[in-house]
Amino acid sequence: MSNVRRRLAAVERSGDAALLFDDEAVRDAAELVEYAREHPSDALPGLAAAGRLYWKRYLSVVGRGRGTDNPDFVAVLALLAPVYAADRAAVPQPLWRTLREVGDGFTQSSLVAQAPDELLDSVAGLVASGPGHADYAEAATRIADAATVMLPRDHPVRPLLASELAVALDLRYQHEDEQEYLDRAVAVAAEAAAEARGPVPLSRLGLISWRRYMVAGERADLDRAVEANRAAVDAARPADPSLAGCLHNLALSLDSLADLTRDLDLFEEAVLASREAVALTDPARRMALQHKVLLVSLLTDRYTVYGERGDLDEALRLGRAAIASARADAPALDTMRAVLNRAEELHADLP
Repeated sequence: MSNVRRRLAAVERSGDAALLFDDEAVRDAAELVEYAREHPSDALPGLAAAGRLYWKRYLSVVGRGRGTDNPDFVAVLALLAPVYAADRAAVPQPLWRTLREVGDGFTQSSLVAQAPDELLDSVAGLVASGPGHADYAEAATRIADAATVMLPRDHPVRPLLASELAVALDLRYQHEDEQEYLDRAVAVAAEAAAEARGPVPLSRLGLISWRRYMVAGERADLDRAVEANRAAVDAARPADPSLAGCLHNLALSLDSLADLTRDLDLFEEAVLASREAVALTDPARRMALQHKVLLVSLLTDRYTVYGERGDLDEALRLGRAAIASARADAPALDTMRAVLNRAEELHADLP
């Protein structure tokens, strides 16, 4: 606690807010949070000191999001809510009204109440539900954003939280169509992939970069997508449950690059990756239908390139069977119907 207090005093004397942002400052505050989590009866002094550090950080940055859009502010609320409940005089007065309104909800969904690996599981659960629920995506963003600023850069859970944050930001873009969320998702995914070179962070970087290419058309995003997706496939072991998703994302980016460059070798690589993704995916999994949608589309495209009847027949068999077995509320069902309809039209034109 003395380190945090000395740092705050040094900032008051020098006016140099940079002292609040280096990794040692984050580490000192994180140690106070860990102690408070493990010793709840003696938690308040450490939480008050750490909360004041993040409050100073929040006040020192101009131009970043304000309120709960700012991870430093969310950290402040999580740290100081218990302190406010016990003794509001120990909390900066400008925060009283906000802390009175938010209660302890921010504390319960933060590193104050949950260990890093537990919080990671909580965020991953929200992210998994985020495609159909905008409020889950928003909550995952808020919780993961605050957690990443409260953990030192070398903490083993931090890059995994950053990877979940990138997906949450991407989901918020899909729900709200705000470009800033997609831009930040790419940046955070790149940071996570650099710090944790596992297949999942790499594949997420590839997918989010590909999505931004589809929105903005920047070749650099597409090249990054292909590179990251290839690295993800290389990093995944044969029995890795993430391999099918890595192959699917690789096929998406390769197909786009083949379309841009008119390189049929890239297109063939995309078809092969998509075939492998479908073969490896359990039909009961949520992503199985999306994987089949891509393969049906690629096989139909392949028929238009080479005129091989077998490609069209395979596309029709796969698409019809997928629709017949899909749940009525499957999110990719309408897309599969549209893709299959194109194959049916081509088939109708055959002699």
